[in-house]
This record gives sequence, C-alpha cells and structure tokens, in this order.
Amino acid sequence: MQQITTEVFGQLPDGRDVTRFTLTNKNGMIVRLLNYGGIIQEIRVPDRNGDFDDVVLGEPTLAGYLDHHPHYGAITGRFANRISNGQLILNGHRYQLPQNKDGIHCLHGGAHGFDKKLWMADTLTDGDDSIVHFSYTSPHLEEGFPGELETVVSYRLTATNELRIDYAAHSNRTTVVNLTNHSYFNLGGQDNLSARDHEVCIRAPYFLPTDDTDVPTGEVLAVKGTDFDFLEPVLLDTQMKGDHPNLVKTGGFDHSFVFGMRDPNRSWDCRVVHSPTGRTMEVLTSEPAVQLYTGNTLGDCTVPGKNGKPPVMHQALCLETQHFPDSPNIPHFPSTLLEPEDTFRTFTVYRFGVTK
Repeated sequence: MQQITTEVFGQLPDGRDVTRFTLTNKNGMIVRLLNYGGIIQEIRVPDRNGDFDDVVLGEPTLAGYLDHHPHYGAITGRFANRISNGQLILNGHRYQLPQNKDGIHCLHGGAHGFDKKLWMADTLTDGDDSIVHFSYTSPHLEEGFPGELETVVSYRLTATNELRIDYAAHSNRTTVVNLTNHSYFNLGGQDNLSARDHEVCIRAPYFLPTDDTDVPTGEVLAVKGTDFDFLEPVLLDTQMKGDHPNLVKTGGFDHSFVFGMRDPNRSWDCRVVHSPTGRTMEVLTSEPAVQLYTGNTLGDCTVPGKNGKPPVMHQALCLETQHFPDSPNIPHFPSTLLEPEDTFRTFTVYRFGVTK
C-alpha cells in the first residue's frame, strides 16, 4: 500500500517550517523529499539479498542543507548547468546573470536558484502511486532572468520502484528554462565511498567537449573510440583512467552526453549497475542530453553527510537530464527559449531494481 507521511524537518532563519515528505510503496521502497529546494533527501531500495540502503548523498538535518552543499538532490534552475559569462541576450536585450561559477559563468540558476527556495507542496495518491507536487513562482528578474516563471515539479513513486519527475513551467515573458534534479547516486549505499565500482551505460552517441572554464566549445563529437564511450556497459573506473584532455582537465566526467535520435519505444536511456550489491538504476527521459558528473569536487565539501563524514571525491555520480549547457549563447544547440504562449514540459524516470 502506498503511503505519504509528513514531518517538520527544521526551520529556515526567517522562521518558516521546512517539511519532509516520506513516500513508501508496497515493496518497502522509501523516498524522502523536502519542500526546501525540492530536494530528494533519501532513496532507500533493496539489494539482491533484500537489504535496504539509502542510495543518494545528502544531509541528515536542515542545517547541512543551509550550509554550503553541492546541490544534493535539489531541483536545479531556472537554468541548470552553465551560461557563459552570465550573459543572456533575448529580443535584443542583455540580461546580466550572477557569475557564481569561478566569478565567470552563471551556474545552476545563480547564487540563489531554485535549490534554495521554499516550495509550496501538495500530496495525493493515484491508484498505487504516491505523488508530491512542488510549486514555486519566480518573480521577474530574480537572479537576473526575465519573466515571472511559474514552475511545478511533481515526484511520483510507483509500485514498480520507479521515481518519476515531471516538470512544467510557464512564463509571462520570453525567457529561458533548463530544469533538472541534481541527485548524487551511489548504489552501494552510504558506506560505499566510491562510485568508480559502478558499471555505466549511456545510449548517447555524442558528447559536448568543454573549454578551460568547463563551458561547451560548441562542438558535438562522436563518443566512439574515446574515453566518453559508454554505449556499452563499462566500469566507471576504467573510463576515468583515460587520458582524454577534457577528462584530465576536470578530474573526471562533468560533460553532457547527447542522445540524438532515439527509439520511442525504448525503456531506458542510461543504466547503472553496482555488481557488489546487485542494485541497478535505469534512467528514461524526454530531455536531449544528460550530464554525467562524477563528483570531482565533492572533496571540497566539509559538511558531514548522512554517514557522519564529509563526502570524498568520486563518492557518487550524477545523471542530470537536461538541455545543453550554454545553449542560449550557442545558436545551433537545441533551444531553451520559453515563449509566453507555451508551456515547458519534460520528464525523467529513475527505475530501481536488482540483478543476480
């Protein structure tokens, strides 16, 4: 039987309560969500022996999320990833965005993006599914972005151990939108200190190389025969030992993989397997790309996580489904424009299972 329970997780400095929502399905899978940042705080799934563990990084208390943390599990927007030089030109007007990435680029919607907002929340059940709808209205020029943007992000836990995320947004002015979730996954659980033992498959024939400041160069290159080739399942550690200049520069993967034409009947776009526990995760999305991030800077975070210790480099991996980084400034990239007469819609499914 599906269940949704709520509890106060803490209070913001201004006194507003932050609520934690616990979704449980008939298999015992648990997803915990916060209305602060729309954060996925916990995902508990079984291994091949039926033992449950939490497979996402995060904080045990609200204080950890209010301190510096690397976007653990948060809704990321208005524009996920980077916009070069914090510059956005729409209809001949230049908008200056926060340059919160190395003092150069706008990253993840700015210094006070969607990950730091308190979202309104509604819960409901739909047959065997449990759903939490988060909504937030971003005012015109918040973090420099034009247009009042109304956003709804819905998390749905199903009886088949799927967590589906549906995104919708509408603006009263021409703007840009690129939304994702920034969960850090380690299918080995909280005590596994490296994701390099995960096998990864990404059905993306292309990737976007980046310049010295981690912004796409505008090229779209084939992965075949490179360290970026995840077309067949491969151990992450194997690929991370490669010598591709982009890989060496970033200390791991922090790159967009482009799906290209896809079978509309496909069941997944990415698949991750942790052989020691047997846990698996499949990702299906309507987005044209996924950002593989291997936690290259997790070691810079000094805030203890749920295991009582600060994270370490490469402890987890992110599969952030999204449009291309810096697409407003690279005309041949798929457009992220949102016009007032349109509604932005996209979805991503994370499906958990086990293998022998």
